[in-house]
Amino acid sequence: GFRASFHPVWKTQHLLLTSQYLREEVLPRFLADDDHMFCLGFTEPDSGSDSLLPYEGPDGGARTTAVQRSNGDWVINGRKTFIFTGGLAKGSFVLCRTDTTRGMSDGATLFYVDHAAPGFRFGHVFSKLGWRLTPNAELVFEDVVVPDEARVGEVGQGVPFIGGFGKTHAATTAVFAVATARAALDL
Repeated sequence: GFRASFHPVWKTQHLLLTSQYLREEVLPRFLADDDHMFCLGFTEPDSGSDSLLPYEGPDGGARTTAVQRSNGDWVINGRKTFIFTGGLAKGSFVLCRTDTTRGMSDGATLFYVDHAAPGFRFGHVFSKLGWRLTPNAELVFEDVVVPDEARVGEVGQGVPFIGGFGKTHAATTAVFAVATARAALDL
């Protein structure tokens, strides 16, 4: 469970180098705080992280939205659920619909959201049978304002961007499961 708690952190920390804002505003806080963790906000009550593709209709996939204001800031509204380390994280990388007329592959964008932002809160924290050091929780966004500089990658390219950095996610998750099963067998 302990190693799994840091899985989202080591997997996503390089994203802090993708913009000047993340390098100057978030990276120093991350480096100065031993308890600073991140989470990935993809799964929603009606859309799992594994259902991003192949359906490409505008009515499929994530419902959490990010709408850009005239000053460039984005306003995020929605809910993510079953988010690994969600109850512990101090920030999240969140996949949001930025064009609801398009499918997820070209209508979703990835953002960094600081959990201290007004309008952000944790929702339900789920009780789990195992890996209790890594609580799964809901992330709730109610008019959360983030600067355009908190955007990770290009507008509308969140899914391809995730595909590029997340290639090893399934393999590392499998390693955790196999290692746990092996330890159980040995015991």
